[in-house]
Amino acid sequence: MKRIIFIIICLSFFSCSHGPHPTEAVEFNDGIVFRQDTFYIHLDELLQLIKEEANSEIVTEKHKQLFQYTEQSLKYYETHTAFDKEDELRLAAVEYFSTQLKMLNNEFSQLIKLYSLPVTEIDPEHDIQWDSLMNALVYMDSVAVDNFLQEQKHFADKYGITLKEIDGQ
Repeated sequence: MKRIIFIIICLSFFSCSHGPHPTEAVEFNDGIVFRQDTFYIHLDELLQLIKEEANSEIVTEKHKQLFQYTEQSLKYYETHTAFDKEDELRLAAVEYFSTQLKMLNNEFSQLIKLYSLPVTEIDPEHDIQWDSLMNALVYMDSVAVDNFLQEQKHFADKYGITLKEIDGQ
């Protein structure tokens, strides 16, 4: 009987002291990546509408949908419980979606306003402003992605999981 109790105590100590399992870490990471991928699918749809010169109301509605999706993703990770004591990956997701939301609210909103101008009102200054906003968006997105990837790699190393690129991403 003493031997069984000792084994149970040892097993409970072992299971409590090691924290989350790598499988759980993979699932947590994959959940964030899924939301990021969905964000980029919606963003690509919005950019395609602009490229095809869709009606400004359709573009504005798609922008609104992307904003709402990003806001929901941010709120989800802001209120999600910490995955582990360090909570690094969840906080990196919060920072990532927060940055994307700011970009949608600021620079992208300005783009939508420019896009909505009647063709007769567009002048070279608007073209310069458009290019400047696009460059800013590309830069801010790349910084947000790089910052997230840095934390993601640290998280993967900590849990002994391998990150793989999918479809050249």
